[in-house]
Amino acid sequence: MSRSHYLPSRNTLSNMYQSNRETILELHLKDINEEIAGLKSGYIIVTDGRGKAHHLKLANARRRHVLKVAKEFDYEVPEQAA
Repeated sequence: MSRSHYLPSRNTLSNMYQSNRETILELHLKDINEEIAGLKSGYIIVTDGRGKAHHLKLANARRRHVLKVAKEFDYEVPEQAA
């Protein structure tokens, strides 16, 4: 992933046009879903000693956070992104 996995602040998101905000949320969800799929398939190999389960837990927490923020902005996440 070339982009940061940190979501912009709610204030920054609220000052954006709706289309830009939706694009950012979709891109973050796409990256997180790809990370989860890579961890599950073995494409992403964990070498920091913490284990795959730990990294899956973190990725799923980030995913829940993005979905929560999307809901706060009344954005319905497309089925393929959710």
